[in-house]
Amino acid sequence: MGDLDGDGALDIVVATFDGHIRAYAADGVLLWDYDYAAGKVLFASEPALGDVDGDGQIDVVFGTCSPDGLDDDAVRLHALHDDGTPVSGFPLDLPLEAEHWRKGIRAAPALADLDGDCRTDILASSLGDVVYAWRTPARWNAGTAPWPTGRRDLRRSASLSVQSGTVSVRQLQSDYFVYLPVVSRGYCGF
Repeated sequence: MGDLDGDGALDIVVATFDGHIRAYAADGVLLWDYDYAAGKVLFASEPALGDVDGDGQIDVVFGTCSPDGLDDDAVRLHALHDDGTPVSGFPLDLPLEAEHWRKGIRAAPALADLDGDCRTDILASSLGDVVYAWRTPARWNAGTAPWPTGRRDLRRSASLSVQSGTVSVRQLQSDYFVYLPVVSRGYCGF
């Protein structure tokens, strides 16, 4: 969840089993629909929300995996702008998957400043037993990362406090393999 359209209300981003990821306004109105599978049999991870391109706006970051292995060549890490259009330079390949029989990203990526350089890094664990880390041009700012990892925080609380109360997402299934912790080192002036 995060305010994608700048109206002050939390919007919901959800990946579905039909090969699409969608964003809904707080009132349930569809904001956008992105076809990440493009006709292939792919599932998406939970999305993480935070700025990864440096424009100060919330981006949607998620990985894909092929449940039956037939479309392993199409698994990637994706990033979408707050309007559902692809961020330049994405999707990113997963080059170290080739030697493994299971490929792709099933668990939510994590957005953090991993190395203390005040830049947002993207971390993702793959079904191929690889932990990927990508440096982005975005300055790390927790204010532009309302949902930086799976279930939002280290406690996996899946809740966000807003002016009108607390919004929660109930975890229905826990077979997402490996979540990476959110890490932030140093002070970045925010």
